[in-house]
Amino acid sequence: MAKRNPAPRARPAHGAAGTQIEIGAGGVVAILAVAGLLAAGAVWLVRGRAAPSGAPAGSPTAMAQAVPAGATAVPSGRTAEGDPFIGSASAPVTIVAYSDYQCPNCRQFALEVLPWLRQTWIARGTVRVVFRDFPVRGPESIDAALAAQCAGDQGRYWEMHDRLFEAQSGENTGAFGGERLRTLAAAAGLDTGAFDACMSAATHRARIDASAAAARAQAFEGTPTYLINGRKTQGAIRIADWEQLFQLYQQDFARATQGTSR
Repeated sequence: MAKRNPAPRARPAHGAAGTQIEIGAGGVVAILAVAGLLAAGAVWLVRGRAAPSGAPAGSPTAMAQAVPAGATAVPSGRTAEGDPFIGSASAPVTIVAYSDYQCPNCRQFALEVLPWLRQTWIARGTVRVVFRDFPVRGPESIDAALAAQCAGDQGRYWEMHDRLFEAQSGENTGAFGGERLRTLAAAAGLDTGAFDACMSAATHRARIDASAAAARAQAFEGTPTYLINGRKTQGAIRIADWEQLFQLYQQDFARATQGTSR
């Protein structure tokens, strides 16, 4: 049986000893050790909860204010490994998100957190998000992942990504059945003939399987699982807590940069 996403709770530390930051209902509640957040071995322990549907998109600080209209478009594309990304390749913070289209907490990140990130930290060049498939909830999770990757072949990965999460409804109940996926593809502006051919051939199945295998090799237990500059975090994280994490990372990055420029 596929593993469900675990209830958000603190996780035991993995890797070398170093800085530990714990996030609770009130945000960052403990910072242990003096080492910088960018030091190897830092571990994030998260005990958050999903933001309620329709919650305001946080209260960005001066360091993460929304970018004015007319700003340069946010870069997006695929990494050298073929993973979809959004944000500058030179961003000091990279989030690698392992996700399942049937996972409710993944939906929260995709539809609440990611739009906020696009307008603030991503648009300002501080954060980049890389998306990796980790379909653990059954056959429709795999079909949805294939659909998003096929949309990417037509340059519409993120449009399909968002529509899939918007269409989420239970697990393996037909929300991501063949006809439903074709309808979503048409709504996303895809060439449905090319989409159908891609789905029939399961063109991207090997890539999806490799992504899932990489997650299991790292002992990931469910979705969503994030690697924030290589540090593992699991569960739902509120916008306010993401903001505090990025502030800390950005401050530490600035200190490290100043130190190397002397």
